[in-house]
Parts: sequence; structure tokens; C-alpha cells
Amino acid sequence: NDTYDILAADIPLTAEFKERYAFLEPVLLDKQVLVQLRDSSGNARVKNQLDLAGDTVWIVDGSSIESRIINLGHEIGDTIYVEHEKLYGPEQLFLMTALGEIKQAVINERVAEAMAKDYPDVDISTDISFTQFQSWIVSNKRPEMRDSIDKWIKEIKLTPEYKELEKRYLK
Repeated sequence: NDTYDILAADIPLTAEFKERYAFLEPVLLDKQVLVQLRDSSGNARVKNQLDLAGDTVWIVDGSSIESRIINLGHEIGDTIYVEHEKLYGPEQLFLMTALGEIKQAVINERVAEAMAKDYPDVDISTDISFTQFQSWIVSNKRPEMRDSIDKWIKEIKLTPEYKELEKRYLK
């Protein structure tokens, strides 16, 4: 509804979103991956994006991932159905998949990698997107805020403190 000043979240800096939002300096790189259980032989059922033709994936409701799934469907020439989780975030979708409550989900790799360490039966090797810059957005009505925060992000990214924060929270 354009009722925000800033949205601090992992938002992929795509051409489609750049038309709609004023992005700040990117803060990290990430991509979307498929979360699925391995079969009894330890193999993933979905080995590549083409295997998703006519299949269903779960995503967090309102997630930017939905546009990627729609585009992927066009790219592979088939529909990929989307179920929306309205109450929970990506961590819960991972757990629901790990527990067999849902078949598969698409979440950001950074979250999936952190959680997969504790769930060896979960496969996250199927990429759904390319690696993308992730950024925050600022209201188009606040160009002075965008300029100020952009300047601050660019400056802090050059400091040892940023490298430490990046190491601690983003890797």
C-alpha cells in the first residue's frame, strides 16, 4: 500500500522489483533453494528445476519468492503450483518439510544452510534461482532517506566492524 518508510528484509534486487521499489545498496548475496526430504537411498527426488513441472511447492505468504516460482514455470514450460503458508516464516517451512508435514518448500539458501546442519535427511541442493543481491527498500516518497542510508551502508561496508557483522550474521 506504499505506507512504509523503509523495509529491512532480504529482498532480491530483480528487474521487476527495481521498477516498483527504491532499493538501497545491497547488503548480501543469497538465492532460493528447494527444501525436500531425501528418499530412503539418501537421494533427492527433485534433482533439477525441470523436475518441478506440475508439482507444488510451499512458500511464505507474501514472499518475493512467488514471482520467481511463476517465472520458473514459464522458463520450464509448465506450471509449478504454489501453496502459501500464512502463519509461519521460512524456518517453520523448513521444519514442516523435515518432519514430512509438507512435501517441499522454497526458502532462501542462507536460512536453509543454517538449519540443514541439524537435519541430515533434508536436501537443499536444488537451486531455484541464481544468486541475487539482497537489499532493503525505501519509500519512493523519501529520496533523502534513501540517499542518507545508502551513504551510511556504503561507508560501513568498508569497515572491519562490517566484516565482523557479516561473518557473524551472514555467513
